[in-house]
Amino acid sequence: ILKVFTPCDRLVWSIHSAGPSINRMTRLVEWVCARLSPFFPERIVYSSAAAKDYFEGLHYSKKKSIVINNGIDIDLFKRSISEGDSFRKKLDIDSETYVIGSVARWHPVKDHATFFESASVLKTREKNIRILCAGIGMDKSNAELMGLIERFDLASQVILLGVRSDMPSLMNALDLLVCSSTSESFGNVVVEAMSCGTPVLTTDCGGPPQIIGDSRFVVPVRDPVAMSESIFKIMELRNSMELADWCVEKSKSYSIEGMGLKYAALYSDLMND
Repeated sequence: ILKVFTPCDRLVWSIHSAGPSINRMTRLVEWVCARLSPFFPERIVYSSAAAKDYFEGLHYSKKKSIVINNGIDIDLFKRSISEGDSFRKKLDIDSETYVIGSVARWHPVKDHATFFESASVLKTREKNIRILCAGIGMDKSNAELMGLIERFDLASQVILLGVRSDMPSLMNALDLLVCSSTSESFGNVVVEAMSCGTPVLTTDCGGPPQIIGDSRFVVPVRDPVAMSESIFKIMELRNSMELADWCVEKSKSYSIEGMGLKYAALYSDLMND
């Protein structure tokens, strides 16, 4: 559409989703764009192979496809035991407590219900856990969220942090980050946590399993029992320097510098075409 109404010689689409939208209008736009994709964009950039597979399944032009993964600042998100300890201290969490995090805005696709249900199952086996939740809408003003916490009897375990500006410290304070989404194109928080040496358990929701690349850290979507069982197994690896080093090494493939170089190469290619 932009190419029709503006003097645009080279149009690139950038797609950052990997599953069906709950919004009817968004689904309509996706359908229309699928029909336009052979004609208007020079390239269609996807943030993950999972996104590419999903939209090509909707008949987006395969000839235009290219995958450029998102990137993070790996110099900002780096392992720091002191930052993590300081963050825990502010929340009155001791070093013996196992801290599980969810960093995601309040939205149906993030499926917090499954995460909280898994935590309720987990606490029957392990009492000394705390759950930190950060993101837009993750605060006490959210009545639906508070209802979920009450429903699963997690008031003593959950700490709601809302929107944060100190994410590297939060990631370092966690023993485990959990991604409970039903669909996720990439999942920046997955790489941010791993860059801090924090392991991640994710649902099989698109991009995150491809980032992690290890089935031990992947569970089915909407399966709280499998999620709680996997968390319990991962808890046995707590303080594993080998696991932390593996996480950091994995994250190095997703630097913002690397992403920038790939986009620069794409634009150079289009300009010289």
